[in-house]
Amino acid sequence: MRGEGDFVMRPQSWFVTDPDNGALLVKDVFVLGEDGAALTAYLAPYKIGTLPWLNRASRAQLLPNQSQRRRIERLYAADFVLIDSLRRQ
Repeated sequence: MRGEGDFVMRPQSWFVTDPDNGALLVKDVFVLGEDGAALTAYLAPYKIGTLPWLNRASRAQLLPNQSQRRRIERLYAADFVLIDSLRRQ
């Protein structure tokens, strides 16, 4: 089981993969910022244009230190694996 409670800052793979074996549970997955043309084509039949950016704010560039980077990579390991597999397809 993936745990209980809120879903803030959870790996995105939680929402699209089987928790037991990691298999995709959805037919189509897009990496925002990389799959723009494919996403636009997918949304066109639904009469959906560009997706709005609802949480837009000015942000300072943050660079994690080595310890923070390792923690991020550990927490989101399944996401990195999923994105890497999508890029290879």
